[in-house]
Amino acid sequence: MINELIEKYSGMNLFDSFLERYTENKNIRVIIFGVGDQGMLNALLLKEKGVSIYAFCDNNENIWGTVVKGVQVISPNDLRGMLPELVVINNDSYRDEKREQLLSLGIPEDNICSFDVLNPIFKNFTKEYIEQHKAEFDLVYELLEDNASQETYVEYLSGVVTGDLDHFRNVAVGDDYFPKDILPIRNDNVFLDVGAYNGNTIEDFIKHFPEYEKIYAFEPLASSVKAIQEKHFNNTEIHPVAAYNSTGKKVFYCNDYGAIAMITTILEEGADRQELHLQTEAIDDAVGDSKVTFIKMDIEGSEFEALCGAERAIKNNKPFLAICVYHKREDLITIVPYLRKLVPEYKFYLRHHSSTGCDLVLYCVYEGVDKA
Repeated sequence: MINELIEKYSGMNLFDSFLERYTENKNIRVIIFGVGDQGMLNALLLKEKGVSIYAFCDNNENIWGTVVKGVQVISPNDLRGMLPELVVINNDSYRDEKREQLLSLGIPEDNICSFDVLNPIFKNFTKEYIEQHKAEFDLVYELLEDNASQETYVEYLSGVVTGDLDHFRNVAVGDDYFPKDILPIRNDNVFLDVGAYNGNTIEDFIKHFPEYEKIYAFEPLASSVKAIQEKHFNNTEIHPVAAYNSTGKKVFYCNDYGAIAMITTILEEGADRQELHLQTEAIDDAVGDSKVTFIKMDIEGSEFEALCGAERAIKNNKPFLAICVYHKREDLITIVPYLRKLVPEYKFYLRHHSSTGCDLVLYCVYEGVDKA
């Protein structure tokens, strides 16, 4: 499978093509369409590649003429007078609508770029890396339970290799963390929300399982912990820590760019990095020998380490798992074999929940548990 993917997409990386175009003519004015979270992350990652951002463009007239992170914000109509040395980066979930808007403004199609820089693994997910780990990629492919999972795996890898966002859209589905065709049915759930953010996933969990027994929320950021507390969830134990492979303290690295605060081991050498000293806790220390039926993880690149810290809980309880596997390239080949070693009976499913490189989730179901 991997051999075919490498051969098919060799040399076809849209982001590399953009960088080559920019390097050849640094007079090109690079505009990012959208000042939201995804636009901010685009700016951050382009900055790491040495790309100068001329302006943000946005449809919100209230921010025209302002400056965000040192970059001016212009209106779509301002683009008309900037041709021909103009490239508009158009990468977010509304890229189709924005593309039509740009075309209607007279922006040539060749001046509109769409490629994946939203996913941190994209920066070091090279052809050489895939070739070096072909056996591991092929093993994970074979361990996936259904055709939809295998197709998702191939399309996701294709999107990362090429930078072409259409590969992600080809397999995007809804029901993040609660896929109807995979989710086990039970009324005695003990839910661990690892990376609970502001409690939004807890709200979704309660909608699916209103008769739950208990919730553990792991969230290290004080502002997010406060947001969870203010929602007054019943039978919920909040752990204001970063789940990891041991209990103690660790330095993480944070890029706080606009509304985004990403804590991740991936960004240790990123632009504008900030150190963040956090208390860590192993899940096994947090729950002891208590029952655990459902673990969701979205912790910005520390998923593998947190799973190692939950080894006893996973072995003893064989819970349903919903684990994000898009933050680190290694997660795509290490997490499945590790969990298979812990629970050989697990069935592995893969679903992608966005039209960008974010939100690839691995689901693990213990054989014999009823699904929805």
